[in-house]
Amino acid sequence: MDINLDVKNNSYDHLINFIDTYSVSNLNGTMYVNSYYYQLKFKAAFVDLVHAYELLLKAVLFDINENLIYTNIESTNIEGSNTLKIENFFARIKNFSDYKFEEKEKKFVKSCSKTRNDIIHFKFNSRTEKLKNDSMQLLYYYDKIHGYFFKDNLDPE
Repeated sequence: MDINLDVKNNSYDHLINFIDTYSVSNLNGTMYVNSYYYQLKFKAAFVDLVHAYELLLKAVLFDINENLIYTNIESTNIEGSNTLKIENFFARIKNFSDYKFEEKEKKFVKSCSKTRNDIIHFKFNSRTEKLKNDSMQLLYYYDKIHGYFFKDNLDPE
């Protein structure tokens, strides 16, 4: 079986992974909910959600013009170029659409991206309650952007 995902559907896939993993880690009323193993699932869920959010921003820019996702759009060879970092998405979306990010939204998303990078590439220390709260806030921002740019329901196939 071939797996073929565009940027938006790749975002949806990570969103589904977030929902699945978050649900497993939040098994209320079971003996597992306080185990270290299940608490670690919040970390994995958070990573998926941050990635889903970043891919959604990339999908927004890709729909405007596919070259806007690249760091150096002036390059004569876009193929294989690096894509934007989270900080750059805000400016590009502002410059090429009428969507306005709130300052607190940008600051929060940047901190989530940093946390995700720490989890993946460095060391990490947090409370599960913070991961849960941050996940719910980021999910709100995901839904807000999705609703603005993609009028379809947030119901991936």
